[in-house]
This record gives sequence, structure tokens and C-alpha cells, in this order.
Amino acid sequence: MLYILDFDGTIADTAAGIVRTMQATFLECGYQEPQPEAIRATIGLPLSRAIALLAHLPEGEALDAATATYRRLFESIGTVGVTLFPGVREALENLHRAGHTLAIATGRGHVSAENFCRNMGILPLLSDIVADEDVVNKKPHAEPVLVLLERHRAKREDALVVGDTDYDIRMGKAAGVKTCGVTYGNHSRERLSAAGADFIIDDFRELLCRSQKVH
Repeated sequence: MLYILDFDGTIADTAAGIVRTMQATFLECGYQEPQPEAIRATIGLPLSRAIALLAHLPEGEALDAATATYRRLFESIGTVGVTLFPGVREALENLHRAGHTLAIATGRGHVSAENFCRNMGILPLLSDIVADEDVVNKKPHAEPVLVLLERHRAKREDALVVGDTDYDIRMGKAAGVKTCGVTYGNHSRERLSAAGADFIIDDFRELLCRSQKVH
């Protein structure tokens, strides 16, 4: 089976670093600092779209400058204290050992996602990463999933999207694959359910057992 995994809020606990970096970005750029809950609500979206929503910025030089500022600040602010969620390493190792294909679909930049996975020791378990600059249409569009299906010659019925936000669930639904929501990330169980998640788990270690039942 092809497991298509979100990164932020699903694999790794990055929320605090994202909030700190976004607030620092707005301060440096001279915009009103958004509240943590407002920032968390945008996690999972492409970075430029998240900043545009929070700062009410149209596409253009100001948005490009704010996005570049965030990327610069994240390297010193956002990477501090990032860890895998409990049970993730164990579950990924078990899935990999069982012969499943593991891939990341993230709105994070490719280098950033790859560096995180390398530093956390899970990169050897992954077969692919589709990040922000790897697709034209971002989450919740189906393109990231469709790209991975094509690359790995996987059928829709043999794939599962796993994520903590309704953007992940909507992406999977749009691509016609099964979806699993995780409750420990950035969106609530109710929001994941409303988006149409086929099943929802509270611990990443439940994934192997629950996904086999669905398929």
C-alpha cells in the first residue's frame, strides 16, 4: 500500500515553532501580530497562502517579501524543539518492514522537509517527498496525491492519505483515495470528520491495524 503522509502536525510536532516564526515574521514586516490559534488554523496550507490569509495580503512583492522573511527566520526560530509525535518512528518502521511504500505530501518546502526527516532519522524509511515547489496546485487540490500515485504506479484503491487537517482529507478525497485523520495535530476530530475522513485515529501507532481494515 502507498501511505501518503502529511508532515506538520501528523509526523512531527512543529506547531510551536511555526507560531513563533510567524509572529516574528509579522513583527519584522510591520504587520499586526496574529493570534496563535489563527496561525495554527493555517498550518497545512502552502506558506504564502497562510501568510496571505493572516495578513490580508494580495499576491505581489509584499507577500513574496513576507514569505522570504518567514523562511529565513524559520531556520533559527522554527526548527528548535521539533520532535516526532509519540509512536511515529515505531509505526513507520513497522509499515516499512511490512513492505508498504511511505511518502510525504507537504506544503513545506522540499529542502526543509527533507532536512527534518534526515535529522529525525526517518528519511531512509521514505520513498518520496512531494513538497510545496514540486506541484503547481497545492493542498487541498488533488495534485500532490496524483503525482505520487503516478510516480509509484499505485492504484487509488491501494493508497491512503493520512493528515491532521481538513486540507489533507479534502486533498485525498479529491484524488479519490481513502483518508485517515489524526486528532493530535492542528484540526479537531469534528473538523476532520466534517471533511469526510474515512477513519480517525488518536495515536499514529493505530495506523497499520486500522488501515488494513478499511482496505
